[in-house]
Amino acid sequence: MNLRLDSHLVAEGLVPSRSKAAHLIRTGAVTVNGEVVTKQSRIVRPGDVVDLEPFLFVGRGGYKLQAALEGFQLDCRGLDVLDIGCSEGGFTDCLLRNGAASVTAVDIAAEALNPRLRDDPRVRFVGGVDAADRDELASATGGKAFPLVVMDVTGGRMAELLPAVSPRVEEGGALLALLKPQYETGRDLVREEEREEALRSAMALSHQGLSAADWMDSPLRGGSKNRGNREFLLLFSR
Repeated sequence: MNLRLDSHLVAEGLVPSRSKAAHLIRTGAVTVNGEVVTKQSRIVRPGDVVDLEPFLFVGRGGYKLQAALEGFQLDCRGLDVLDIGCSEGGFTDCLLRNGAASVTAVDIAAEALNPRLRDDPRVRFVGGVDAADRDELASATGGKAFPLVVMDVTGGRMAELLPAVSPRVEEGGALLALLKPQYETGRDLVREEEREEALRSAMALSHQGLSAADWMDSPLRGGSKNRGNREFLLLFSR
């Protein structure tokens, strides 16, 4: 019998409910015939091999990026991707689990990335990089432009970051950026009207043909160091 993937997981007794199945599918914990599937509507046919591999991304950011890849319908399979502000590696982990060929991960901290990811041959980590410094970012990437760039920079305003980041996005490429209203406004606790204004300002930004195309609410609030503020995921395209 052909079933939706979420229904198949319930029917096989692998999860107690379709809502639990949907969560696991969205976070990349389910494979069909060896490939990660993130759409719960995927049809499972007789003979398909479905495996459930529960995991946690190495950082909360992985769940945010997973939602963005799905929400904006971006496919990173086979792509060389740049992760700016990689921190412990939630975004990098998500990209690899979704089939990215390689990830160049950069961060201001010299020892930021999780050791498991740093040892992965698909990952090139460069620490001590100021994402707002165009020359430093160019040097860290060897002057390369990427089809997909993802960014989660602590403390940086989007208007300050975009001029340095824009040259790293190739023609026809995309930038997925986490917008943190507390850094846009300079306030630890952000009122809703300030949050909306931060979004409007960021959506009006453009640099050398790279401009904001879409946005969505982050599925998770900022962590404790970000005061639990509501955040946005922005899609820029060239």
